[in-house]
Amino acid sequence: MQEGFDYSSIRLVVYKDIAYSFLGFLQGSSRRGRDNRPSKSIFFYNLSNSRLLSTTSSSSTILEIDSSLVFTYLRETTCRRRQINLYLNSELVDEYSNLEARCNLCLSRATTYNNQVDRIRSITKVVKEKRAKARIVI
Repeated sequence: MQEGFDYSSIRLVVYKDIAYSFLGFLQGSSRRGRDNRPSKSIFFYNLSNSRLLSTTSSSSTILEIDSSLVFTYLRETTCRRRQINLYLNSELVDEYSNLEARCNLCLSRATTYNNQVDRIRSITKVVKEKRAKARIVI
């Protein structure tokens, strides 16, 4: 993906196998959805390659280290934006609270939380209704 490619109508960015630069990967992935409409970035990679790249040593090349950053980002389980922030600002952030800045992992966690809260509220409502009916019978 070339830097400067700026069309607002891009809906899908697909990577196959490897991104050679973490910054290039971030820039390429951010090319989609510039008009604030739904869009996706998809990265297909061979799991065996990611294992090799996840273990960098002092003799690792810059390419191996940068590729390792991409795979660390892809395997993130808490917040993808924290990997970006760590790379760009050298700060580790647990989670972004701003709804627009949330990654897919943070949004998924928020959805799960909201679904659980809604489930508890509906159960509580049913219990209250049954208690009210039981009081009327007595």
